[in-house]
Amino acid sequence: DEEIGMVNVFSAKHLGIHRFDVVVAHHEATNDNWVKRVIGLPHDTIMVKDDVLYVNGRVQEEPYLNTDYVNNIRSQGRKFTEDFGPVTLGENEYFLMGDNRVVSHDSRAVGPFHKEDIIGKNAYILYPFHEIKIVNNPMK
Repeated sequence: DEEIGMVNVFSAKHLGIHRFDVVVAHHEATNDNWVKRVIGLPHDTIMVKDDVLYVNGRVQEEPYLNTDYVNNIRSQGRKFTEDFGPVTLGENEYFLMGDNRVVSHDSRAVGPFHKEDIIGKNAYILYPFHEIKIVNNPMK
C-alpha cells in the first residue's frame, strides 16, 4: 500500500508469464491495476487444502511468502490460505493470488485473469525509499 514502483512491460509481453512471477494485472470491473503473483498457468488445476497449495495435484513450495508472518497467523490457529478449489484454468487464463493471502482480493474471489489483462511483470519498488526492492520470481 502507498508504494510507488514500476514493472517490466517488455518481458511480460515478449518473454512470457511463468509460475510465481509477480505481475501487474488490470481488473476490468474495478478499473484498477493489481499486483499479484501468478499461481496457475493455462490448463492448470489449482487448489489449497489444509493450508497447502497444490498445482496439478503436486504440492508447491512457496519460498516467496514471509515465513515469520505466515507462522504468526498459523500460531493464532488460523489458516494463512483458506481452502478452495479445485479450479481448472482454460486457454489463456492465469490464477493470481496476493502474497498476503489473509487479506488479498484476488483470483479466489474474482476468478482467473486473461493474458491480455497482464500489463507487466517483476515489480521494482522505488518509494518509499526505505522499501526500495525488486519483487520477482524467486524460482528463477
